[in-house]
Amino acid sequence: MQEGYFVALDKVDQLGYFIEIENRKENDSIEVRNSELIQIVQGLGLDINKRNREGYSNMLYRKIMRKDSV
Repeated sequence: MQEGYFVALDKVDQLGYFIEIENRKENDSIEVRNSELIQIVQGLGLDINKRNREGYSNMLYRKIMRKDSV
């Protein structure tokens, strides 16, 4: 695991499970952070293309709104 990162398994009601990887280093460039993130994701056997930048609250809102419109 890269130093300066926090990894958590989150269970979000109505949405499921998520792995959250948080960069806690402030001085690295975005290029370095992205490169390290890709290494961590690949090391965990995950697909970087499934990265979600939307946030749980927005995902839950969209899910609720879909139910209401049906």
